[in-house]
Amino acid sequence: MPEIVSDHALIFMVISAVLMVASFIFAFISWHKVRVIEDTPTSRIRSAHQGFVELVGNAEKLGFEPLHAPITMTPCVWYRYKVEERNSGEGSSQVAANWSTVQSGQSEAMFLLDDETGKCIIDPEGAQIIPTMRDVWYSDSSNSMHDVPMFTRKSKSFIFGGRYRFTEERIEHGDHLYVIGNFHSQSAEADMPTKEEALRELLNQWKKDRDMLLARFDANRDGKIDEQEWAEVRAAAQAQIAKEYNEAMLLPQYHIMSKPENKRQPYIISHLSEHELTRKHRWTATGSLVGFFASGSFLVWVVMHYI
Repeated sequence: MPEIVSDHALIFMVISAVLMVASFIFAFISWHKVRVIEDTPTSRIRSAHQGFVELVGNAEKLGFEPLHAPITMTPCVWYRYKVEERNSGEGSSQVAANWSTVQSGQSEAMFLLDDETGKCIIDPEGAQIIPTMRDVWYSDSSNSMHDVPMFTRKSKSFIFGGRYRFTEERIEHGDHLYVIGNFHSQSAEADMPTKEEALRELLNQWKKDRDMLLARFDANRDGKIDEQEWAEVRAAAQAQIAKEYNEAMLLPQYHIMSKPENKRQPYIISHLSEHELTRKHRWTATGSLVGFFASGSFLVWVVMHYI
């Protein structure tokens, strides 16, 4: 009997220790996010400095092809969805049910943020995303594409019996967003290779099209490009590269928001305002601290009574 008690005590100690560590980490991360968000002033896209910044604006689609959420087919700029199957008995409640994920995914497409002074491309990869809309509904069919209650598109949740649970989150065109992350600006010229690389690539392309090369530069029509004619080939290629670079310099800059390389700097895309976001993380930190002290107290109680 003492061995059984000892085993139980060991299990309780391990669980309590794990909960303590996890709670402390969550509290630390949440408080750190609060400090960073409060200490970072809101910038305007037109005058934002390069690096870690905070932006506020409206979401817009990028490009001409509209993005649609895969289940409801609602137009949006970003989505995340999950389809789950209920594994418990038919009589079990939705709350007590054990759910396993059948299918899930999220959008990787970039979208725009417009704050009236300019537009910034938002790359959602690696971001903590708090979307505007979150719809939840249930169905007896795993293929609920044509079985979506229309009013879920405006509601936050629709709870009803069914074997399958569908969750779809979206950021839609025109939604007001708060974004904090790494801001950098680029021009078309910055994406181009060096002039030497571009010249080498262009000359290689011309060499592969021998007929064009002879037609343009074989002045004496002897069927080959001599040294003098090759100098003219290089001069023509250099002139074309220079023209392309001059045209690229006339194109406007574009701005991109992405995940910071510094892991201590958060990357957040949220429909919550700065005040709401800091309040949310404060509650998370407070709850984590409560969990930390509660699990610590339980660990002390186990040690005092069973060790």
